[in-house]
Amino acid sequence: MRDGLWILVGLLLAVAGGAWANEGAAAPGGSEKTPGKAEQVKTGERLVWGEVTAVDTEAGALVMEAVVGQGTITVGVVVEQDTVIKAPPDNRLRDIKVGDTVLMRYLRTGHRLIAKSIEVRPSRSRRAGARR
Repeated sequence: MRDGLWILVGLLLAVAGGAWANEGAAAPGGSEKTPGKAEQVKTGERLVWGEVTAVDTEAGALVMEAVVGQGTITVGVVVEQDTVIKAPPDNRLRDIKVGDTVLMRYLRTGHRLIAKSIEVRPSRSRRAGARR
């Protein structure tokens, strides 16, 4: 499972890295691109929600399927010590489980996605298990 997570995170970074590397590329004809609105959206903070598909507490990483429009995208983030986590019982990364629904704010900087806050709403199966 852990090797699969790193392969997934590596693949995400490789795909995203290629797109980000082209942001400052020269336009046809040799002139520099002037950033338009669509390009400006490629960096900065984002807010997404969806289902957690992998968590690696040792590496400080989380992968989720985020809902975008009527589809989903896979988002892999680094979870740092200053990431605000709201996940019962201890509000730590280890309290987030595969299948949990999360609302996450992350920051895209360079070739990294860094989680700024993660709020967990446990899946139905976890809520049912907690009642027993």
